[in-house]
Amino acid sequence: MLLAFLFRLQSFVVSRSPAWAMLKVDILNIMGPSIMLTALLWRVAGTMRRRLLVLGGVTVGIAFLSASIRALPWLARLPDFLEGYIRPIPGLTNFTFFPWAAFVTAGAVVGVLLDAARTPAEDRRLNVWLAITGLAIGVAAYKASFLPPLSIRSSFWTTSPSFFFIRIGVMTAAIAIAYLWEQRPTAGRRWSLLQTLGRSSLFVYWIHVELVYGLISTPLHGSLTLGRAWFGLGLFCLLMVACAIAKDRFKTWWQTSGRARFRAPVPSRPPSAA
Repeated sequence: MLLAFLFRLQSFVVSRSPAWAMLKVDILNIMGPSIMLTALLWRVAGTMRRRLLVLGGVTVGIAFLSASIRALPWLARLPDFLEGYIRPIPGLTNFTFFPWAAFVTAGAVVGVLLDAARTPAEDRRLNVWLAITGLAIGVAAYKASFLPPLSIRSSFWTTSPSFFFIRIGVMTAAIAIAYLWEQRPTAGRRWSLLQTLGRSSLFVYWIHVELVYGLISTPLHGSLTLGRAWFGLGLFCLLMVACAIAKDRFKTWWQTSGRARFRAPVPSRPPSAA
């Protein structure tokens, strides 16, 4: 949560955004409280079975109730900077707790299952089931998207349970794909793009927003053809990979020798008199 406001402060200084933009609600604003809530639920539930039931129930509940919660009339009485956390306000909100907090609890469900796999055989079986379950959820949600919506307030691209579970299914199956990739014969002996980007997700998010939406790229906004935009996207992806590699190398250098160079030398003690 503090990083979210630090990020906005950076935007205020670097890109000269208006002061009120400090109260914008972005993904970091949602992730911070959502992670804290998920940790609390994990602790209160206590056992693995209860954690799966509680976290899974919260995930499903948020997914199906988001449209109705966003439409509650009393939300209009809240200050905009608080209302923006629950339902979108143009110009102020990019993400809201409903339904985005459910992605955190859904991830915690998978995390509980992965934590319970203590042997390579259990890990392998679990990832097979993650692939099957993820594909099944994604296909079922896609089929359900053609049915009449459960709520007239629901919008497919924002509060639809179908779209939510399509994404959950794809991401769950992707965990199994990542596991399979890390089982290749050369895993652990070569540099891994997957692991590098996994360690650098917040770092890449932090720098890419300013580069894409800030003053640096303002002259390019709305001026590229479709072909040039795709070409620019490819170059930008390579740039982000290069930045992630540079960050990892700097971290390694700092841990091995860089930190020692900045330490103040310890004065030697004078020899004691005989």
